[in-house]
Parts: sequence; C-alpha cells; structure tokens
Amino acid sequence: MRRLMVLLGLTAVFLMGCRQGAGYTFKGGELSPSKHAPGISLPDQHGQPFRLSAQGGNVVMLYFGYTNCLDLCPITLSDLKGVRQQLGKDADHLRVVMVTVDPARDTPPVLGRYLANFDPSFIGLTPPSPTLDALKRDYNIQADSSLPGGKMPTSMAMDATATAGANTAGTSYAVGHTSIVYVIDRSGQLRLAYPTGFPVKSMVDDVAYLLHNR
Repeated sequence: MRRLMVLLGLTAVFLMGCRQGAGYTFKGGELSPSKHAPGISLPDQHGQPFRLSAQGGNVVMLYFGYTNCLDLCPITLSDLKGVRQQLGKDADHLRVVMVTVDPARDTPPVLGRYLANFDPSFIGLTPPSPTLDALKRDYNIQADSSLPGGKMPTSMAMDATATAGANTAGTSYAVGHTSIVYVIDRSGQLRLAYPTGFPVKSMVDDVAYLLHNR
C-alpha cells in the first residue's frame, strides 16, 4: 500500500510538471492578480474617438510619455515599433497607445506628428489636466515637471532636460515620469508591465501569446 501511494504521488508530480512545462511563462512582469484596465475615453491625435473599452479582440500596449523627452520615450517608442514589425500580420490586432503627461505642449497635432516618426498607426491621446490626473492615479504613474536646474525626484525614471522652445516658444522644462509599458489583453485585463529597454523579442513573444490564447 505504501509503495502504491508513493507511485501515485510521483505520478501526480510528473503530471503536474508536464502541465507546467506545456504552459507559457511570460517574460514581462505579470500583474497579479490581473484586473480590468481602468477606462480611457479621449479623442486621438486625428480627432477620432478612442475608447479603451472598445478594443476587445486587440492587445493594447499603453505608455505614458511626452514629445520633448530626449531619451526614455524615443527608446520606448522605437522598441514598440519593433514589436509591431516583428509581429507581422498579428500587428493588425495590436494597438500602441501613448498618453502624454505634458498636455500643455503636446497638443493633438504635435503629438500626431511626433508619433508618425515612429509608426503612423500609433495612437496619441492628449487628456485635459483633470483627466490626466485621474489616469495617473488609475495607472500608478508619477509625472512631475520642473524648470531647468530644478531638482526632480529620484524615485522615478528621469528624462534629460528638454531643449528650449521645442514646441512652445520660451518654454523649457523636463517631465520626470514613470516609464512603463502596460499590456492589456483582448479581454481588457491589465496583464503585464515592461520597463524601458525591455528586450523587443520578449515583448513580441508575450504579445503573440496573448493574441492567440485567452
């Protein structure tokens, strides 16, 4: 009897190992437990309505940044362009969305021209300040501006100081902000998060899995 119990136990462990081995392990940071992504409803850079809740069936990669950013944002957007390119036809069901944390300078036309330099399919959203504040709370995003030479908090990923007059004459400031790409699955669940510089191939693998599996 004891031998039988041992054999049954080993069989159970083996079967469990098979199930785990057959599964997929995400490369990005899993948000556990996953939750429904907080709603976003804003006009895009072309004046067309964008609703996150209407993206069912697509995977959404969501980023908070700004056009005067000299390092983190261009790196991130270039990587997201690479994700779309490597996905091939699957890219038809990927939405890349950038919410500006600098609405004073990033008007829809400015944001649209900026994103077109990376990929014309990218969606840009310029929320009014109260809406931006709510989204920052919902998505745990920190973003603070300072005048040149001012001290910005070191707890966030920092952008280099923006050059003077890039979009608004006489206005020069940097915005220190959380630099994370969120991934929202086809059911609207907030599933993954990537820091800037995460390997493109790993993001491609994760997104492809989410596109083909529930």
